[in-house]
Amino acid sequence: MSFIVLIGLVSSICSIIGLFISDKFKSNRWFYVIFFFIMTFACGYAVHYNSELERINNIHRQANAIYEHYHSYGNNKEYILETLIFLEENKDRYPDAYKRAIQIYSNMKSSEFQYDSEPAAEMRGLLKGIAILNKE
Repeated sequence: MSFIVLIGLVSSICSIIGLFISDKFKSNRWFYVIFFFIMTFACGYAVHYNSELERINNIHRQANAIYEHYHSYGNNKEYILETLIFLEENKDRYPDAYKRAIQIYSNMKSSEFQYDSEPAAEMRGLLKGIAILNKE
């Protein structure tokens, strides 16, 4: 839902509420002040909720894009690094997945078989979990 649609929806609700308010309250200035603050908080909450939903949808699309292009990368190192960057960008939303990815990367760096397919497959599993978790 876009911001313009959201404002239109809130203004329609205000108009409908205004129809049902008695004339006794319409002449009172305090009523308008209270009504203004209530609607301001309602709009703020709706905008915050809408932006959070859009962020979740963007994360889902990005995770799907990275997950689907697993075989198009030149080597596993590129895939692992892109997955790490994606998870670092969204570590406030998925802190456990980010910690697991860092652990996978540090285990991979300490092993003698660097950048083999197993760490890349583990990273792909993390992305698959995020992509499925956010599915609409």
